[in-house]
Amino acid sequence: MHSFHFRPGKNAVLALGMAALALLCGWLWWSDGAWLALGGLLLFGAGFAKAAHNAMSSEPALRLEPRKLTVRTTFGREEVQWRDVQSVSLEALTYYMYGFIPMGRVEILCIAVNGGLTGTKRLRVSCSTIDLPSGGSAGLLLIVQGAHLAAVGEAGVVMAGAGPRGWGVESARPAPSDETPGSGFDPDAAIARYLAAKQATGESQQPAPQSRLNPAIQRPTFGRRTA
Repeated sequence: MHSFHFRPGKNAVLALGMAALALLCGWLWWSDGAWLALGGLLLFGAGFAKAAHNAMSSEPALRLEPRKLTVRTTFGREEVQWRDVQSVSLEALTYYMYGFIPMGRVEILCIAVNGGLTGTKRLRVSCSTIDLPSGGSAGLLLIVQGAHLAAVGEAGVVMAGAGPRGWGVESARPAPSDETPGSGFDPDAAIARYLAAKQATGESQQPAPQSRLNPAIQRPTFGRRTA
């Protein structure tokens, strides 16, 4: 069993930064009444509460057990059986100022499991806020993938990666034909259509009749010539 706890110092510093930004947005909203500043106050206030809770929490952010894994979420924790895990990957999130100036990069462990409205739910753990093993975030990814492999086997990992709908895409439904059972197929009507098509084809292939000779043209005569 592997357990990865939150880093108290890292989360405490993050909580102080969030608190400072929340106070700044609150002051801007109080002085100017800008709604954007109010939104920043609420956002950074929620971030401060989350970071402060992680800094004082003694529960692990991620726990790997032989049959299940437990992930701390924003509003509690969630236990997932290994057979319900679809994939484990590492994502990178880059923060930008003014939309184009990079300010920081955060790596996030993403665990896709069965559930949600679309059949897949993703549980995310920020690698910068927890104690990482040797090898950093890449080592954490290998440990989680190894626990998944040990729990369900190689075949189970491959089948779980297909998702709830399986590999590939659904084939298009074939158009109904005369041979489809239950489509009202009439053999007599089919034979009649075949004979009509054959007769029409035969008539179109017949040569056109030759036109009659012009009666004004005198035909040659043979025999004795009369005066």
